[in-house]
Amino acid sequence: MLSYDSQFRLAILSNAISYYDINLSKDIIETDILHKKPDGSTSSSLERIGMTYPCKFSDFINKWVSTMVSKENQEKYPFLEDVRKTLLDYYNEGKREYIVNYWADTDNGRRIYLNQSFLLTKDDNGDIWALSIVKDHTSIQINEEEIRRKELEQYAYYDPITKGHNYIKFKANLKKKHIPGSIISLDIHSFKIINSVCGIIKGDQVIEAIWKSISNALEFDSGDLAGHINADHFIIFIPTEDEEIIIRKLKNITLALNIVSAELEVPQLIPYFGISKWNPNKRIELAYSESVVAKHNAKILQNINYAFFDEADTERLIKEKAVVDGFETALLKKEFKIWYQPKYNPSDGELVGAEALVRWQKEDGTIIPPGDFIPVFEKNGMIRTFDEYIFTNVCRQQKTWKEQNKVLVPVSINLSRISLYYKNIVTEYKKISEDIGIEKDLLPIEITETAAVTNNEIKDIAEAFYDAGFRLHMDDFGSGYSSLATLNIMHFDTLKIDKSLIDYIGNYGGDRLLEHTILLAKDLGMHVTAEGVENTNQVTFLKNIGCDSIQGYFYSKPLPLDKFEPLLRDKK
Repeated sequence: MLSYDSQFRLAILSNAISYYDINLSKDIIETDILHKKPDGSTSSSLERIGMTYPCKFSDFINKWVSTMVSKENQEKYPFLEDVRKTLLDYYNEGKREYIVNYWADTDNGRRIYLNQSFLLTKDDNGDIWALSIVKDHTSIQINEEEIRRKELEQYAYYDPITKGHNYIKFKANLKKKHIPGSIISLDIHSFKIINSVCGIIKGDQVIEAIWKSISNALEFDSGDLAGHINADHFIIFIPTEDEEIIIRKLKNITLALNIVSAELEVPQLIPYFGISKWNPNKRIELAYSESVVAKHNAKILQNINYAFFDEADTERLIKEKAVVDGFETALLKKEFKIWYQPKYNPSDGELVGAEALVRWQKEDGTIIPPGDFIPVFEKNGMIRTFDEYIFTNVCRQQKTWKEQNKVLVPVSINLSRISLYYKNIVTEYKKISEDIGIEKDLLPIEITETAAVTNNEIKDIAEAFYDAGFRLHMDDFGSGYSSLATLNIMHFDTLKIDKSLIDYIGNYGGDRLLEHTILLAKDLGMHVTAEGVENTNQVTFLKNIGCDSIQGYFYSKPLPLDKFEPLLRDKK
């Protein structure tokens, strides 16, 4: 038996529900093992499992484990397989205390969490002994598990910025509620401006304020729910399909966000809402996706900032998914075909250039119009890869014609507004053209007027294209809000007049506008191209006022490669 000082022994045995001494060297327990019950009485642990003392410690442990510990917990606690060997190894490693914790079962079926420590020493005869002290830590363990559960729940279900529910918690609450209603997606117009101009800390403050505005406008006690998804994206559930009730609450959120803008001194917070119907038999993710589609529709509306999902949009969603799913395959199979719309000099009818256009021609011959896939690529970010693919192939085709000794004409390439946000795009395109070996003045870059003049970032990139040796074409001039002052703000080589202005030829005001526009552009040293020209009167008028080149169905519709190539002359 261990020769501890009596006071020390009493101290270390305090709060123990059982203790006993073990001669590990001889594998023996010499005395009975008493267990203290919750009511203060004691019972024999050896008697309970059908053993008497003295007994082998190994036999006691094996019987104890098989009787008191479930098979599931035995697998969890491998140290219970050979406790004696473990303790002897522990002592030989110079360690003097071994502690284990495990769940066990009492006679009345109650599960208890045992904290069992073994204090190791050697007696005068050289035998290694252990004092086993068993304590009931059930309440401590339950409290710790509850704390951990709450911490995990806090991490899994609550948003660190808003201090409110996240998307996972929102879905859990909605499934539990199990009643029909409306799911609403919300985001803020141009929220990234707040982060870039005001800083991330201010941005987080705004996100928290948006959450408070949503919470104040909703009635959680009446079944409303909300959650923060990420960035400025939120989701809301209102247990009704009554449009009047829904719109009233959305207007309250909008009004509250106007106040937040003033209080936090940030650009005006303009929310957009998309609304979709939901019932317990419908996937929450599907309803949310529908609400996002409706929200995008709301962004193009003039007088309201919300839109309800229309079932007619379902077919469009399916088509968009098919477009996205087919993108990589289309690249590999070279299904994107470059067509060329010729540009002619109206004075002598000579071919002076072309614009590269794209058709998606599938293996079965089906042609997908650009309007069905380019907006989808712009929305999901594929447009950058797509634009680079077109640019690269135009470069290669120009190089092929050069090697064939053709008289080359510039082939302009349209760049999406989205592609222009990538700051390294100029470096990439410059490298592509130089690696292929084609002059940059044969690869004009077309940028829409709206993109060029409304975003300083894009203006900088356009200027970088010019500095790198590319020619710049201002595309679609006149298709939207146009100002003649824009002609002098950047280094555009060519002004492309949109068909919407060409259609006014024959109208006195339209004729005068075109005359002044072309005169000013030419005074600024710009080449002028007219788009969408369809009849002789238009050609005659444009020729007489000095238009340099014309593209449109009067001369030619867009042509596939095998039809355009014969238009190129051979060098003499």
